[in-house]
Amino acid sequence: IVELKKKAISIAQKKHKIFSRDFLTIAHTINEKFDVVTMWDVIEHIKDCHKMLRNVHKILNKNGLFFFQTPNAFSLAARIIHKKCNVFDGIAHVNLFNHKNISLLAKKNSFKIVSVKSVISEIPIINNYLNYDDPYFGHDCKKNILDIISEEKLHKNFLGYKIQVIFKKI
Repeated sequence: IVELKKKAISIAQKKHKIFSRDFLTIAHTINEKFDVVTMWDVIEHIKDCHKMLRNVHKILNKNGLFFFQTPNAFSLAARIIHKKCNVFDGIAHVNLFNHKNISLLAKKNSFKIVSVKSVISEIPIINNYLNYDDPYFGHDCKKNILDIISEEKLHKNFLGYKIQVIFKKI
């Protein structure tokens, strides 16, 4: 596990081997290979994601998998509420991804796409905005948008707030 926060390190090291260095340097400092590497809401924060992906590729075993979750720049929430959407956190999100540019990312970095899935509908956030409330502090809890768009339809069209991706090393 790669972790930089001291409190999280102290908890995680009880059951796991912890690397407490920046991930961009780890591939050059360890001799281990892994079957799976995961990153939950990290890739959008890394300035040189191609360098990071080369490092992931280097530490994966043959046919190893790389799973990551990232905000979806093509989400319905992003398209409707624009700059008010958390996808566009300009300070922290230096890369924006969607189900279309993921394939370019995979190809450029010697990965094959195994899966791309839309998750987290943000239907309540969109409804709050459409009802002139603050998107993130309103009180809507409906399961569809204007009785037209269901959560199932939203995810089928890759319009969820986040995408979960699995790459396979080739």
